[in-house]
Amino acid sequence: MKYTVLVPVYNESNSLTELCDRIETAFRSIKEEKEFDILIVDDGSTDSSRDVIKSLCAGRKYVKAIFLRKNVGKSFALTAGFMNSHSDYVITIDGDLQDRPEDIPVLINKISEGYDLVSGWKQNRKDGIVRVLGSRVFNDVVSRLGGIRFHDFNCGFKIYRSNVVKNISVYGQHHRFIPLLAYFMGFKVAEVPISHDKRRFGSSKYPAFRYHGLFDILSILFTYKYRFSPLYFFGAIGIMLIAPGALLAAYLLCRHLMFVFGFGTQYMLFNRPLLMASFTVCILGLNVFLTGFVCDFILQHSGSKGVTGYVESLIDEKEC
Repeated sequence: MKYTVLVPVYNESNSLTELCDRIETAFRSIKEEKEFDILIVDDGSTDSSRDVIKSLCAGRKYVKAIFLRKNVGKSFALTAGFMNSHSDYVITIDGDLQDRPEDIPVLINKISEGYDLVSGWKQNRKDGIVRVLGSRVFNDVVSRLGGIRFHDFNCGFKIYRSNVVKNISVYGQHHRFIPLLAYFMGFKVAEVPISHDKRRFGSSKYPAFRYHGLFDILSILFTYKYRFSPLYFFGAIGIMLIAPGALLAAYLLCRHLMFVFGFGTQYMLFNRPLLMASFTVCILGLNVFLTGFVCDFILQHSGSKGVTGYVESLIDEKEC
């Protein structure tokens, strides 16, 4: 298939049939009705979603499904779908019908301009004011820290080229940062305005404010900035600890030697708390520095594997 529409769901039994109908209609509108399939990933739903999905699979040849044993989160549901999609393009859309499947051609047209990932930018969001304000703060913070301006990182409506889903790693809550992850990997990313509807069935599975996002963005920034040079990070921190500790110890030692050789007042070195503090800081800095060496050592044995994710294409002698 040319397109796989990946739908992660958790307790969305009321909307799945309509969602599949509207996805099919969207592809018919661009005469691609024979070039797509729908892959539904059930993230351990506790309602009747599993039965609805099985019924859809039985009645429509373009619908396939993956069932997870328990609810493990959207990131792992997406990863399961990415691993089992074999099309040229992967389109992700949530199962709650807030994003309109009729906007699929909009995403396809945008990615045809040469981008590797195109994310939706929800216009006139129909969510509560608290959720909208929380989203604005989140997107502004991530844009500033990540160095790429995006209005809606967390929009679930996206289209990817196949090489993107094969090379990005999504776990925990990292699905909220997929455009940033792709950007750090060197892929061309963009966003396009899309429509947004009010939720008609059930309620959102995510709270409006999630402090975990701060930890996630720090983890991503560290991982992708220093993934091939961990000693630059740990070494700098180690030096910042070792240098003042060593200078303080040297100062105390000089004061003691001056007293020993009769050039200063009485100054007992070994009962000074500052001496113990300086040694403690030096040892701590040395441990941090050695951590960087260990990371570099590990990288030397696995670094070539990490580089493969950045390879865009390979041209052999015959093609040249």
